[in-house]
Amino acid sequence: MINKFMHFISRRNIYSKLTLCVNQQREILGMEPLPSGKGFYEIARSVFLHIMPTTLAFEFPRQSLEPQLHFVGTLLPLLDDESTAEFPPWWQEVTHSSRAVLHITQGTYATNSANLIRPTINALRNETDLPLVVTSLDADSAFPDTSPLPENVL
Repeated sequence: MINKFMHFISRRNIYSKLTLCVNQQREILGMEPLPSGKGFYEIARSVFLHIMPTTLAFEFPRQSLEPQLHFVGTLLPLLDDESTAEFPPWWQEVTHSSRAVLHITQGTYATNSANLIRPTINALRNETDLPLVVTSLDADSAFPDTSPLPENVL
């Protein structure tokens, strides 16, 4: 229900403005505006193939999915025969540990590490498990406060 509401709000407040911009550009190019009921949201997806780099398990329940929508899982870089993946120095500790490994990630929508990552680290700082924090930022940017990371965090 929340997803449906968020889509309604997005279509009304965000996509409608984008559709207006698209139609303005179409007019400049001598094109007709998008058909009634079709907007930026609808034209941003291919009618032939739409690849989702995730799994269906991460999606909200839906009544129907377009037949051109295909979930393909994670997109990984291609490595040729001469390439080798470089792992961080602590990788062996993770792959050969008898302790549980906790994967903590902030996500893509709410990205402020102070809202999830830092509180999770603080809550688990005395655990014997090994929290593993993954972020696309360097530690100084992701964790701007001056408190050091606990030893059980990589």
